[in-house]
Amino acid sequence: MASGRDRNEGLVVGMANKSIVIRLGKRRVGDGCPAFIIAEAGINHEGDLDTALRMVDTAAALGADAVKFQVFTPEEVVSPEAVVPAGGPGRASRRLVNVLRDMELRETDIRSIKSHCDERGIAFLATPFDISHVRLLSELDVVAIKVGSGDVTNLPMIEAIARTRRPVVLSTGMSTIGEIDAPTALLRARRIPHALLHCVSSYPAGFEGLRLRAMASLRRRYRVPVGFSDHTPGVEASVAAVALGASIIEKHFTLDRNRPGADHAMSLEPSELETLVRSIRNVEAALQGDRIGFIGPEMDIRAAARRSIVARVAIHKGQTIKAGMLAVRRPANGLDPRMWGEVVGAKAARDVPANAPLQERDIEG
Repeated sequence: MASGRDRNEGLVVGMANKSIVIRLGKRRVGDGCPAFIIAEAGINHEGDLDTALRMVDTAAALGADAVKFQVFTPEEVVSPEAVVPAGGPGRASRRLVNVLRDMELRETDIRSIKSHCDERGIAFLATPFDISHVRLLSELDVVAIKVGSGDVTNLPMIEAIARTRRPVVLSTGMSTIGEIDAPTALLRARRIPHALLHCVSSYPAGFEGLRLRAMASLRRRYRVPVGFSDHTPGVEASVAAVALGASIIEKHFTLDRNRPGADHAMSLEPSELETLVRSIRNVEAALQGDRIGFIGPEMDIRAAARRSIVARVAIHKGQTIKAGMLAVRRPANGLDPRMWGEVVGAKAARDVPANAPLQERDIEG
């Protein structure tokens, strides 16, 4: 894996060439590169290591570039008094710190997941929610560190992340321009390669108000790769984002959407994640090239579908050719219909049987 210095130098060269590209591990991300697809496991493992490892296997098998988890120490994330409202009649509210404890991955779990990702050939990413986990991710030599929308204004933690010299992927949900300006200025001042993800922090997010064209605004303002963190149901928004130029797609997935928990209901199941990856790659293939003209596979169709000037009736040598003596019919094995004006009024250089396509040798001059 490239050193932090190499990654930073790569960013500067990319910017000097007026392209916007950073490197995440072995992958170039940005202008002219395939979208970097992050399968967001989040907390859908419910604190169970075996489930987390199966999620890694699923993401790798279905072609995602990275699988991402959320890592935290509950007591460092929320105040002890914070509560989760009751989920319905007869259900008591719970302290949020206890809810998070049920979703927590221990350090040994995180190390096991990272090792398993390495074995499966998929990048391991994580969103740290406290500085101790920033240090752990740096020690694990991750290809990038993800900053969630909730921590856009958490400059002390972003400063700690910058000190690791790792590339940063920053979600921008709920954020004003001024709130985005501050962390991006910090990362740029430290020469840290970074990307921004447009995001609507609603779970699930609706299609109205999604504002996918805001990606272009982010790209113009900050001159970094821009992607989309998708909280909508289904795959349409992510595919549309790629068509609009998203360099990164982040999408939650689960092994079973019927599981209880905050994130399962808005997450893709494995078959849908497979559809997402395939659809993105198909759209990328469809976007390649901007030359006007036909391509190789069209040649046979072109010959069959285009037309020629043909003799509607028998035409005799020396006869002046009139429009009523001609027709335009498939296939394209004679004079191009664009020559109609030159053929009408000319003399036949030889006999042409009815229904035969006219050739250049059939026309005098």
